[in-house]
Amino acid sequence: MDQVEEIKERLSIYDLVSEYVELKKAGRNFKGACPFHSEKTPSFVVSPEKGLAYCFGCNQGGDIFAFYQLIEGVDFVEALSNLADKVGVKIEAKVSSAELKHQKSQKQDIKELHDIAANFYHAQLLETDAGQKVVGYLENRGVGMDLIKSFKLGYAPDGRVALVNEAVKANFSQEAFITSGLIGSSDTTGHNLYDRFWQRLMVPIKDTKGDVVGFGGRALAKDQVPKYLNSSDTPIYNKGQILFGFSDAKEVMRRENSAFIVEGYFDVIAFHKAGFKNAVATCGTALTEKQVGLLGRFVKEVVFAFDADSAGREALLRGAEIALRADLEIKVLYWKNGKDPADLVKEDIKLLQQIVAEKKLSLIDFIWQVEFADKKADELAEATFITGIMDKYLPLIAAINSAVKRDLLVRKFAQFLRTEPRFLYDELDRLKRPQHRSISSVGRPKLATDFEHTVTVEEFFWGYLMIDFSLLTELSDELKKWEAVFTIKEVYKQVVDFYNSGRNLDDFLLADLDLPIEVSERFNHINLYLETKQIDAWSKPQLLNELKLLLDRLVDRHKMQKMAQLKSAIANAESAGDKTRLQELLEEYNRFLYAS
Repeated sequence: MDQVEEIKERLSIYDLVSEYVELKKAGRNFKGACPFHSEKTPSFVVSPEKGLAYCFGCNQGGDIFAFYQLIEGVDFVEALSNLADKVGVKIEAKVSSAELKHQKSQKQDIKELHDIAANFYHAQLLETDAGQKVVGYLENRGVGMDLIKSFKLGYAPDGRVALVNEAVKANFSQEAFITSGLIGSSDTTGHNLYDRFWQRLMVPIKDTKGDVVGFGGRALAKDQVPKYLNSSDTPIYNKGQILFGFSDAKEVMRRENSAFIVEGYFDVIAFHKAGFKNAVATCGTALTEKQVGLLGRFVKEVVFAFDADSAGREALLRGAEIALRADLEIKVLYWKNGKDPADLVKEDIKLLQQIVAEKKLSLIDFIWQVEFADKKADELAEATFITGIMDKYLPLIAAINSAVKRDLLVRKFAQFLRTEPRFLYDELDRLKRPQHRSISSVGRPKLATDFEHTVTVEEFFWGYLMIDFSLLTELSDELKKWEAVFTIKEVYKQVVDFYNSGRNLDDFLLADLDLPIEVSERFNHINLYLETKQIDAWSKPQLLNELKLLLDRLVDRHKMQKMAQLKSAIANAESAGDKTRLQELLEEYNRFLYAS
């Protein structure tokens, strides 16, 4: 038994997941609220039998290693090492325990380097003449000494090697210097080191535990570009997963059940100054699903306070769509003057406080103010305006999981556009319609989660068959006749070969298929999903009926594609005046059209 299997043998998926998620018995499986995204109805399923934990809402999960990697934000090597330590499995040399120790040591070195850098930059700000000029600049922006210290703002001096000279005292390796993202090298040898940040106002970025893992550096010279230089991704920092200010805000967010999402570091600082300590910002990127998932563990409401310009509005809509898919309530702070929150607080702290108190709008009220409030009747009736509004906002409505809330927004939009709700529903149906509609709707409960929409008709066909392979006896002739409709050839061939071998179909299991790892994992997830819908408890006639319906859909789709190809070939033959070819194609078309 190799180490991976030994760890799985000693540590059940239930025991691992229950350390992070409250699980409740659901038939032969367990269910709980997904730890990777916010949801009202649990769609996170743990199957001790299969050794899987998977969310059918956000499509995240896997075995104990995949789950641990996701929940802890580590790679496989570190997950293997940590879980091995947890259950007392010794990692042999062939798994490179030396490499594991090196990676852990490297991460620790990089964290220590960031601590050194944060302390160094902070001291440079407070204790040098050049730093005092930056303090004056901050105070002019309304950022006083209390905020400077609480956010541990700093100054990266000119000279290009100031941090290098400070960091070399700690005897870190050249590799740690370069990998940290704080220090660069002007040659391939790793020597000739230089500071990546210089002559910049430095804002430390912390992870969820409060450890400094990156920096945002604002240019101080007028001709210095870019205006903001942010840390690149490193072994301890991924800008798409971390929210600036989160570690300082999380307790207030939990208490208020709400979070402000702003665009920049100084907007967060401005909200703190105004008394709102539950503000976070993205780190130089658009809002991501992982960041929203992180917020969803602490709050039910997010309040967008993006800049009041066109770029800010576009960023808001992108972020709102992600938040709606995560079942978060959305509010928007609305003001017209184009200033950002930091500018508002600099001008008068009461302005931001007043906006929070009086202009925290629902999403639909915000859209009304932005798009409709100042429009004349003839402008509202223009076709280009109506189609533009629909293209812009229907994806937002489609992202809402609650049918009641979705219906409310549809009716509001219909009222705004002076049209019938049914026209908007037609557009929504077109927008939401999956490319390959999954599972026949006859003889089964509706399956309507995000996961379902990722599964093709063919995948569902094999998933149903894997519940009871003995049904092959009833389907073998049809499978052979319509081989062309199946695209997952490795599954088709092995299933047909097993049937032709004459072995007992009752003994055939999914595990008997010799499939690529990614294909096997895919069908494990589909199989688990069908279990959660209790389809594995169906009778043989029910399963057989569903399989025939699915096969019919595959055949129909194949016929449509084939007929479209023949029609195109017929048109080409007609254009070319090739009567012989045209006659052949017409005969083939008729044979195919009336084939049973």
